[in-house]
Amino acid sequence: MWVKKQINFDSIMVCDSALYSQENIQLIKDIKWISRVPMTIKKAKELVQSVEIVEIDVSEKKSRAALKLDGYKWKEEIVNYAGIKQTWLIVSSQKRKESDLIKLEEQIKKAKERVEKLLKEFNKEKFNSPESARYKLKSINKKLKLFEIKEIQVSAENKSKNSQTIYQIEGVVNQKSSEIEILRKSAGKFILATNLVDDKKLERKDSGLRLGNQRRHEKVTRMGRYSITEKSHCTFTLKSRLSCTCCAKMLVKC
Repeated sequence: MWVKKQINFDSIMVCDSALYSQENIQLIKDIKWISRVPMTIKKAKELVQSVEIVEIDVSEKKSRAALKLDGYKWKEEIVNYAGIKQTWLIVSSQKRKESDLIKLEEQIKKAKERVEKLLKEFNKEKFNSPESARYKLKSINKKLKLFEIKEIQVSAENKSKNSQTIYQIEGVVNQKSSEIEILRKSAGKFILATNLVDDKKLERKDSGLRLGNQRRHEKVTRMGRYSITEKSHCTFTLKSRLSCTCCAKMLVKC
């Protein structure tokens, strides 16, 4: 027998970035929610690349360690997205940063190998004009993110049989240092968003970020200087790994 479950609007819906879009958050504007923000959003990219998260003092480190949040730092920003005022928490995880930097070095290595192969092939190609050679080079570079092929010179050769001149470009691999630096700055960072900004239930408390790990028990959520305490059943899932309070730590650690 199919039973319809009623959503408790006093609870907080916890979800991953699959939910977060302008259309979706408009649909759930009357529900309290916490969500990961996808890095495809321009504002999110800008924040993780530019925001400096300051070091915390010793007492705060102890407080976070007690909440099993040592290794995490965050900064709070008030953002208006899709016409909805939100608190965005730019979080930096030391463990995730170390993992991201290892992956980035591997990504750089593979990207360099790929562009070197492309350059070798391109150096052999012959063109009817310098313009067509440069057009091909431009189309190759458009597909590259961390490296590019930089033109050194164009050489011309005359074929005696039909008096046709052919052209070749001599190029060199050039690393996009600024792009790589942006990725290094972004390593280990992600953003959590919530529409709990001016809620009357919010109280200013010590910094922290925790979601309770038991259903049907008192749930405490701390974001930056704010704390929300309430009792509720777990919320419904939206094809999300983070479907209820017992799963919520994944929101921080994934």
